[in-house]
Amino acid sequence: MEVPKRKVNRKHHWTREYALQYARNYYQAHIEEHKEKRKANYRKYREHYIAKTREYMKANPDKAKAWAAVGRQSVRGHLTRLYCALVRRVQIQSSYIGREVDFDKEWFFSFALNSDYIRYHIDWALDGYKRPMAPSVDRIDNNKGYLKTNIQFLTQSQNARKNTK
Repeated sequence: MEVPKRKVNRKHHWTREYALQYARNYYQAHIEEHKEKRKANYRKYREHYIAKTREYMKANPDKAKAWAAVGRQSVRGHLTRLYCALVRRVQIQSSYIGREVDFDKEWFFSFALNSDYIRYHIDWALDGYKRPMAPSVDRIDNNKGYLKTNIQFLTQSQNARKNTK
């Protein structure tokens, strides 16, 4: 005896493929609405985060100042600041326009970690993070841009003395 096949109402029968196609179609139809919701949620989160940070900084000004200094004085934080400053200098300052930066941030980090930078950074830390001892990027030949073969690390005071000669 053969068992009769049961009729399946396709309107309510969800296969994996059907569910995926339904989700794609729904998302495509509502993509702009989803984008706006995500942006609004991010703005709301960001405003909340900024307000909480400001509130904390007002309540604990000494901790806030120390917290900001730690990021700037870490090896990674200081190297990031140096790299961003040299790129900005080439883009904005008229005396640097036309010069080039022929390396990216990753190369700059690896160059710094394999050169005298670490020695200068340790000396800077031992000296209490005073500005004259801070490591800085120096162009060996000032007529050229920031090229891989034309940069070295010096302290701020050494670099200033070198440039005034």
